Amino acid sequence: KVFNGKFEQLIDKFQMVIKLLDLKKSDNFLDIGCGRGELVIYHALTGGKATGADFSDEAIKLAQEKASELKADCIFRVSSFEKINEEIKFNKIVSIDFIEHISAEEGKLFFRKCFNLLMVDGRLIVYTFPNTIRRRFGYKLIRLLSMVKGKPLPKKEPDTISDHYKQYHLNEQNYFSLKNSAINAGFKKVSVQYFDLSIKDSFLKELLIHTPFRHLFLKGLTLIADK
Repeated sequence: KVFNGKFEQLIDKFQMVIKLLDLKKSDNFLDIGCGRGELVIYHALTGGKATGADFSDEAIKLAQEKASELKADCIFRVSSFEKINEEIKFNKIVSIDFIEHISAEEGKLFFRKCFNLLMVDGRLIVYTFPNTIRRRFGYKLIRLLSMVKGKPLPKKEPDTISDHYKQYHLNEQNYFSLKNSAINAGFKKVSVQYFDLSIKDSFLKELLIHTPFRHLFLKGLTLIADK
């Protein structure tokens, strides 16, 4: 999608995150692992204070160019999450497709860092993919069912085969690990939702979302944690 700062131009999971954040104009917003900065730019253009941090200087350069093009008044920094200044506090923090790319030990530091960066009553949203319970157990069941139907699936899911995947997916999560990480960091109100566009809205999806089967079959995880 071409992005010119409008909500409807954001990709689906970004729109989902914005809604869960309950972003207000008065919010000071931080995106950790911001990539090209679409959420930061969006919040700035709607009148909010917004900062994006990413380890990649190339991503930050693209974000700054887009912000300049759209005249969005926001801050972008090349920085690892550990180095973000805790003297500046935020109402809302988001991190999308980030936690799975750092080590488990760094993951613990990440949640404590977010807790320290948030104001009282602040909110953290973390989106991550995949769901390890589905990867390890659910996919085997899906594959078995597909074989019964005469439409065999590969032994391993195609997106797990590349060297890039093996090298960069260091800390994959599931519903329980993600929830516990936030609780252990001190967050007082924590929930996890699934966001899986591969299963169309249907009776089956409604059934999955409201039963324990969701842990076996649904993919993307979204943590909502309030301080």
